[in-house]
Amino acid sequence: MKSSACRTVLFFVFVLFTLYACATPQKSAEFTFYDSGNARYSTSTISEDFQRNFGMAFKPGIVLIKTNGRNNIKFQKQEKIFGEFAGGAEERGLIYVIYSDKGGFGDGYHIKPGELPSLVHSKDDFRVYLISKDGEILLNSADPVTVPELKSTFPLRTSLTD
Repeated sequence: MKSSACRTVLFFVFVLFTLYACATPQKSAEFTFYDSGNARYSTSTISEDFQRNFGMAFKPGIVLIKTNGRNNIKFQKQEKIFGEFAGGAEERGLIYVIYSDKGGFGDGYHIKPGELPSLVHSKDDFRVYLISKDGEILLNSADPVTVPELKSTFPLRTSLTD
């Protein structure tokens, strides 16, 4: 009888652990993206990729936006915020990467349709991920990220590699 109870308890512990592991959000971001010239970048080799493409070892913070298209109201609001923050993004070493399963974003850093990163597991029509220069997901939001949030999440940089 004790053996059966032990097995039952162990089974439930295993089930709870499995459910917790599946529900725990991903803590690091690993994905591939492209620039407007179709040069390939990977978050795991980003410094080397920038060295190869631009002659400088740049390790940026990344603002990853998932949207269902340019007409998405939240995406339009986020674009307006980025416009207001343009100088701040440069001072903080940030790049914006956009994913849409419909495509249409080849004019900047983008993820090609069908290459959705595993970290973007949401069915939402709009989502923003703030990713540190070390690949850590700092924020995951269903709403546009504000200038104060960007400033508090990404401090000013003293160099491109810090």
